[in-house]
Amino acid sequence: MSLAGLGAVAIWHDLEPTARDDFHEWHNREHMPERVGIPGFRRGRRYVAISGGPEYFNLYEADSPETLAGLDYQNRLNAPTAWTKRMVPSFRNVA
Repeated sequence: MSLAGLGAVAIWHDLEPTARDDFHEWHNREHMPERVGIPGFRRGRRYVAISGGPEYFNLYEADSPETLAGLDYQNRLNAPTAWTKRMVPSFRNVA
């Protein structure tokens, strides 16, 4: 499957085991809708490794690399929600 657009954010990571359920809820209910709601973002996907690691791969596709430097995306990055602030410290081995 080809990318939708010319820009992408790709994140690989593991999680603290105790954060898994909260991560799935946060990612499904808040984070993914928030990201794809940013103008220029086309879609987001989460993959889970069958074996090996990191366990998670998250891919966000955008119109262009400029979308990622745009004010709408930067504002989201610089003003994380309370739930996001609670989740991010549980990420491990982030690339």
